[in-house]
Amino acid sequence: MTNAPNDGGKPSSNRKILNYGGAAAGAVLGIVLSRVFGIAFWLPAILIGGAWLLLAKLKVASHLVPVLAIVIGHTLWIVSGALLLLAFGGPGAAVDALMTTVLELLVAGALVFWVLKKKDANSVLGLVALEVLGLVMLWVNAADMIAGVPLYLMMHAFLRLAGLAAAIWAIIVLKRQAGSAA
Repeated sequence: MTNAPNDGGKPSSNRKILNYGGAAAGAVLGIVLSRVFGIAFWLPAILIGGAWLLLAKLKVASHLVPVLAIVIGHTLWIVSGALLLLAFGGPGAAVDALMTTVLELLVAGALVFWVLKKKDANSVLGLVALEVLGLVMLWVNAADMIAGVPLYLMMHAFLRLAGLAAAIWAIIVLKRQAGSAA
């Protein structure tokens, strides 16, 4: 099924059902996640939504929009958290957060640029590596916490898993396109 309309210039009925079903599922998921994560959900949701709208406005391929929006929005959330730590946290926490944030920003920015330039499965594999490395780092950080894992770390893990799933989906679509073009 493609995004192309049928002969009448209107989306097919199957596409309409898929769009409405996706919107309903997204709304339910959003409500559930906002109940579970509370405030830790809203800022990344807004940043990812904004990135999604911008990418759609720039006419980025629809199979790349989800993974890029998640990576961009998540990275902006990490930057905003580091800035808050810098403004209100102690100097030790702020320096550690700033170093990892700058590294995340540079790597994620370079990978997003690479995906937008190449639009191929190999470039999306870079995003897979970023998300997997991020999950490993979260696991290492969470292992040090005896009293339990804070909600913001669980939200980071959820975003990493969502980014990973979106990247895998984009790779599948890109591989199919490459196979049908050959």
